[in-house]
Amino acid sequence: MKLSSILTSIVLAASHCNLALGTTKQFNASFDDLPAIPEEGRLSPVGIYQQISYENFDLSDPAIAVAGVRPHSTPNYIFGVGTASSPAAQTVVYKDSPLRSLSLKSLYYGCQTNLGQAAASVPVSCTITATGFRAGKQVAKQDFKYSPAKGLFASLAFGEFNAAFRGLTNVTYAQSPSTLTEFLFDNIVGTTTS
Repeated sequence: MKLSSILTSIVLAASHCNLALGTTKQFNASFDDLPAIPEEGRLSPVGIYQQISYENFDLSDPAIAVAGVRPHSTPNYIFGVGTASSPAAQTVVYKDSPLRSLSLKSLYYGCQTNLGQAAASVPVSCTITATGFRAGKQVAKQDFKYSPAKGLFASLAFGEFNAAFRGLTNVTYAQSPSTLTEFLFDNIVGTTTS
């Protein structure tokens, strides 16, 4: 085989692989550029942010809080409002989505009481379970344990996702204990592939 034929084959194979892999883009979901509703008792759903759909997540501006968990980057973080039948989730599967998958690297997380009065929330210990799916099949699962120091205020903890959280179509989240507790996320870092 001639050298030019070999080179042509390599270029064609590389071009095909590039099309199959798609375009990868890094993201840092800080949510700080979104407008939060600063009034007590009103929810501000996140929706689609940086081309990822955040289902059953609301935006919070804790500036009005007299206690609770502080965001890693100010002013905002998000909190999960999902249930067992409709969990909080990140997904790339929605109408006209330009994305094929997402991969998660790290996040800041925490938990606080949810008594219907965000201004009076208190940091509490919890376990947040992340479950990753690829085309409807579970392929990843990881627990993030949060243990704040005693007091009215606490910082979010840093966590890294394990290697199985790559090339996913959606990730669901649940916390334990599930009653009177909400989980909080900030600065979720990863990549998306279109």
